[in-house]
Amino acid sequence: MANTQLLRIVFAAIGSFVLFAALIFMPFAPLPIAAIGLSFGMGQAVIAAVLTAIMTAIILSPPLAIVFAITFLAPTVLLVQYAIGASLAGSGEA
Repeated sequence: MANTQLLRIVFAAIGSFVLFAALIFMPFAPLPIAAIGLSFGMGQAVIAAVLTAIMTAIILSPPLAIVFAITFLAPTVLLVQYAIGASLAGSGEA
């Protein structure tokens, strides 16, 4: 009984921390995906975005993951695609 209550308290603390951290660092959420995409290519950016959405759905909630994917992940992937295309067109490889 005491272990169950302690486990709930720990999960509540972790959840509070995640929400607190997300509120402070929310503008920086797409930066890791952009860095991966610009460093390693479009495929890796898509994989990182999908894994981020899956982890958000598992850890927080599926509706929040959908909102996060629409507002942050999809525009970041599109901007990475545009940046990669522009750099290839500028170098004559497109």
